[in-house]
Order: sequence, then C-alpha cells, then structure tokens
Amino acid sequence: MDAALIAALKDRHRFGEWSAPDPAAGAFLVWRHFLGGRELPGWRAHRIQRVEAPGFPPAHQSIWQRADGRGQILLAFDVYESPSAADAREFLVRLLAEFQSPLLERIPAIGDVAFTVPGEGAILFARGNLVVALRNAGAETIALGDIARRYDENLRARPGGGMPWEDTPAIEKFEADARAAVGQAVPLALDVQTRAGRPVWYKLYGPAGAFTIENDRPVFRPAAPGPAELTAYAITADGAAGSRTLRLDVDAGLE
Repeated sequence: MDAALIAALKDRHRFGEWSAPDPAAGAFLVWRHFLGGRELPGWRAHRIQRVEAPGFPPAHQSIWQRADGRGQILLAFDVYESPSAADAREFLVRLLAEFQSPLLERIPAIGDVAFTVPGEGAILFARGNLVVALRNAGAETIALGDIARRYDENLRARPGGGMPWEDTPAIEKFEADARAAVGQAVPLALDVQTRAGRPVWYKLYGPAGAFTIENDRPVFRPAAPGPAELTAYAITADGAAGSRTLRLDVDAGLE
C-alpha cells in the first residue's frame, strides 16, 4: 500500500494515540491460531479457509450463518495473526483503508483498539497480536457490536476447565531458552501432546512486557525486574485446553 496513503490514514485516525501497546498492562499473545467453528455462539460456520497472501499476516477467513437457519444474514469473520501487538496495530491501519465510509469512528470496550461504521454493520479491532474483521455479508444486516464484544471477551479470557481429561492437551514442556533480563528476548520452548495428534493453538499470558512471534516460536521481553510468571494454554478446535506455568527471575540487566 502506498506510503502516503498509510500516513494519511494514520493521521486521520490518530494513530499516535494507540500505536504503542502499554507494556505495563500485561502481555498477551495468540500463536498458531485457527477457527474451529465454535467461536460465535448462535452462529454456524458455512466456510472457513486459511489464507496466506504476500504482504499480509496469515489469516483464517470465514462466512457464518444463523444456527437456526432463519433469515438471509451472513457474517464475514476474518482473524489475522500478526507477529506482535505493535504489528497488529500497524496492520489494523491498512485494513481501515478497506472501509469506504468516511464516518469510521473509534469505539471503546472492544479489543485493545476498535473501529466501526455507524450502525455497527462492520467492526474492526486488534486484541494482542490478532486483528479481527467482522462484517455483514448477506442480504439482511444486523448490528455486530454484541457479537464482537462476546468474541473479544472469550478471546482475552483464560480458558476454563471442565473437559474430560482424555480430551485435554498436555503441555509437557514450557521452558525459557535464555536468561531473563529487562528488555531482552527470552525465547520460549513449548511441547504439547494431544490425543490422536489433534491440532492446537495457544494463548500466552505474562506480566509487564511484550510477547512476539519470532522464527515461528513465542518470545517474551520483560519490562520489569523481579519474579515473573508466564502461563501458556494449548487449545483444541472444540475448546479443550491444557495449561502450564513458567516462573522467571528477571534481572535488571545483563552482566
């Protein structure tokens, strides 16, 4: 996309006010994300496909219809996985260019930053390193605010228990591959076992600092010295989740 257009979009949407994630707010990362068809309660996935296009982060694009089959309402629901929260916000600006309405407005209470058009017929937001686009795609249209809020709440929340033990992924290893120090990269090693090799995606939570994906593995950069606790969840398509915690002693700086 043309650099001048990007600069104009950033100026129009006051990018400087939300470009940088707050490192003190706690770190959050989604890794190897995919859609399993259960993400939007009351809706049924008609089509889900993984898309990798040059210049775009990997995405899962999907079309959903009412679970009861009523009406001609279709939802386009796309989720992009960026390498970091900062990258997600940069990509969010690019997607804003696809909205034709000059009345795009920033709204609170969805994601880390979110935009919508009047009537909430389309919503675009970033949560951690993900960018989510939700649009009406059928002959009938509805306001999408409540759907987006519910998905975002579930995305950010830590998975609960309650699944049968044999369906729960087991994280057998969650380790740091480097000494932890403020501002320094700490690559993380994850090893997961699932029944019949079922695919999983991951949520990672941490204290002050930032997660990134580098060379197809999660990396944590602490923002403060002292004890730090990271938690990883491995999640199957049907929502079964296993977790493991890693405790670090973060130095003020490398010697």
